[in-house]
Amino acid sequence: MDSTIQKRRGKVHNAHGAAGFCDVSFSTCPPLEEGGWHAVTCGADGKIAIRLSKNMEEAVGSVDAKDALTGVAVSPLGDRFCVADASNYVKVYSLPDGQFQDVVTKFVLPPRCLSFSPSGMHLAAGGDDDMIKMIDVGAKKVFKSIQSGAYVRGISYDPESQFLAVTCADGTFAVYEIASGKVMMKQKKGSTRMDPTAPNRVVPSWHPDGGQLVAVPKGDGSISLYERLSWEETDELAGGHDGPVHCVAFCPNGLYLASSAEDSKVVVWDVNEKRILEVCELPGNACGLAWHPKDNCLVCVTEGGDLVEWDQVISDGLLGPGDAVDDGGIAENGPYEGLKDNEYGSDLDRNDDTFVVDDDDGMLAVPKKKRVHVEEPGVERHMKRFHSSTAPPQQPFQPSSTDLVMGRRYLSYNSLGCITLRSESDHNIVEVNFHDTAIHRRRIPLLNDFYGFTMGTLGTEGALYASPSSDHSPSTVVFRPFEPWSANTDWTVGLPQGEEACSVAVGDSFCVVANNLRMIRLFTLAGLQTNVISTPGDVVCVFAQDDAFGVVYHAGNPTTEGDQILDVQTYQVSSGKREIETRVCLSSAAQLAWIGFTDERALATYDSEGILRVFSPDFGGSWTPIFDASKERKGSEIFWLFSVSLAANEVQCIVCADTVEPVVPSGSARPVITAAPLQLPLVPGDTKTAQSEANMMRAKLLLSQLDPTSFQDSDILAESESAYDRASLSLFKSLLEQDRASRALEVARRMLSTNALEGALRLANHFNIGALIEKIELLQEQQRMDDQRLDWMDKPIYDSQTQLGTTALDTELAQGGQPQPENGEPNMSVEPTAPTGNPFAKIAKRANPFARKKV
Repeated sequence: MDSTIQKRRGKVHNAHGAAGFCDVSFSTCPPLEEGGWHAVTCGADGKIAIRLSKNMEEAVGSVDAKDALTGVAVSPLGDRFCVADASNYVKVYSLPDGQFQDVVTKFVLPPRCLSFSPSGMHLAAGGDDDMIKMIDVGAKKVFKSIQSGAYVRGISYDPESQFLAVTCADGTFAVYEIASGKVMMKQKKGSTRMDPTAPNRVVPSWHPDGGQLVAVPKGDGSISLYERLSWEETDELAGGHDGPVHCVAFCPNGLYLASSAEDSKVVVWDVNEKRILEVCELPGNACGLAWHPKDNCLVCVTEGGDLVEWDQVISDGLLGPGDAVDDGGIAENGPYEGLKDNEYGSDLDRNDDTFVVDDDDGMLAVPKKKRVHVEEPGVERHMKRFHSSTAPPQQPFQPSSTDLVMGRRYLSYNSLGCITLRSESDHNIVEVNFHDTAIHRRRIPLLNDFYGFTMGTLGTEGALYASPSSDHSPSTVVFRPFEPWSANTDWTVGLPQGEEACSVAVGDSFCVVANNLRMIRLFTLAGLQTNVISTPGDVVCVFAQDDAFGVVYHAGNPTTEGDQILDVQTYQVSSGKREIETRVCLSSAAQLAWIGFTDERALATYDSEGILRVFSPDFGGSWTPIFDASKERKGSEIFWLFSVSLAANEVQCIVCADTVEPVVPSGSARPVITAAPLQLPLVPGDTKTAQSEANMMRAKLLLSQLDPTSFQDSDILAESESAYDRASLSLFKSLLEQDRASRALEVARRMLSTNALEGALRLANHFNIGALIEKIELLQEQQRMDDQRLDWMDKPIYDSQTQLGTTALDTELAQGGQPQPENGEPNMSVEPTAPTGNPFAKIAKRANPFARKKV
């Protein structure tokens, strides 16, 4: 180190009272207050302090997290921050009020490092476990797990959202591609080696100009600089520290780099000239380091809990760390504005995208500014047209599946059973289990997966799997039937080059494969290709049950408020007809967490806010909310839903106490299934009245989904009509007890059976309400007229000449007249409710007013 450089001391504040892991993070979102930019610190004392940059000593907000904290990261959006704690949780809080929002994930061992993506939507978290979790913070879902090795001590998110730079306590430095999880480079002794129990980190840093450089701390007191893509060590910064380096951080414009080491010093480097500019002495070893997003300021926290604030880091006459820099490295408003390239450094070629090292003067030239948009992980290549929106479009997903955790995951978990995948060293083992072994007695053989399945779905006849493409094979689809009746009934299809399966589904007689090219491929269970359907937008998922399937796709850019614009279409395979096409209804800024059919074949959705909705043909097609997980859960519980039954009035789900989705247990254990009751969000009122109203609405919703001409629905239809009438009579009685005769009449008008109306009449007589008695008697008379008309319409007439049967209605219409009932009632135009080709078709005496209609 140059002996002429004077060591400085920053302002020291006692931030956290306990020694151990501490961390600091700035919000990069411009402040709304005059007090400056928000910064968040945390420490081993379990305290979270929210500070303003103009007065870092005093916290403007404080949160007692109870557990010792090991890391913090503030979202670039400036609306929230995440902390890691010693109880193995990663939690999210709002900013600036510091309100706890939710648990986004839980590790087996404590997490130590957090890093937000540039968009602020995703978070990378790692620690003592042997994996890094990629978390969608808004959806509270782990969308990818990257196997990294144990004791991760540093994570840095690439500014282009393409790579992660990771260091481990054993001295390993690696770069991972986020989308695939592939290792781009790995150096066994590439970073500082440290004791895994020590309360410190080894944090790398990407150059803010497109991540063209990544700086890595070294155990010999130096800092290595690696070039993007080639991953070669192009240079190093040495001579500044007397001990192993732990943290490095590029300033906002990339001209300077700060480093801290075990010598209790912070050194600021001029990256171009590879020389030391400033040195700051600390009261202890730094374990967190952060530049102010705009001002000439640097802060760090030590293992002892001290917060050190260093103002005017860069001397006057030099570019500030937050000054805007143009493509040639010249500050737009700085002292070098207007200088030509040869006056600032002729070795910087604006047309050269590589780093140039001048052997004569040892200057390292930073390349021209190069902005290449790279999508967030999970936002596939075919979605890049949406990148200008504030919120990224929802990535394709497989309903009722989980992420890989500790080498295990559920490819599918539904009302039939589950498909479990266990990762081995060179392949995966896939196992199928059924919930009801009395129905499915035959044990399904284990499947050795060498394709790398990431999608699976379980049907009544078999299981369908799909894998992404690799260097050696295309995206592959595999179907395995449960009870084959001949040889070679299972089949495998490799999709064409450039085509990736993104979601799969299986029905009673067909398989559905959605791809990244806006196509739906239909196969029979034997592998015969039957249809190829184009979708209007990028596919989010597909689902199926019995003879129907559906597809969800993007219908537009997400809004600036974060709302996803999704449409859904459902089809009946046997008839080849589209049944439903409508917009998916989601909560504000929520994502779709599950979609499927209920046991009664009604379309249902469940979003990331815990709201379950069912599609009804009422009002030309509408969504009815029937369940809110926030009303049922306790604390930070997550209800992971996989099945809905309107007839049983329940949803089946797995309640996750510490994770956002169920983790596959070891051995033969199964997760506990919870049945939660449906609940319509009615306005609170009298307890008995409100319960009866809710029962009526549920029965009406179920009736709207049933087909009165279907033999399969006949038993459920009869029971549902009976339940509806029981609820309406109970409500009718409650209203009479409250002297609300007018509202009771509205209930009577909605009764379905003659028995229900007769019961209403008896209740009206019991309460001696004469006007109501008269109106109910009129309703009974109208009902008798309706029954007579239905009887007449269905009356068979035999033609002796043709020896064929017809109905009175058919005969009257064939003669060009209006149908006339035998009792001489007035003419009324009616629609036939049964096919005219079957003169003896059975027609219900009382039509179901809520019967399902095509939308």
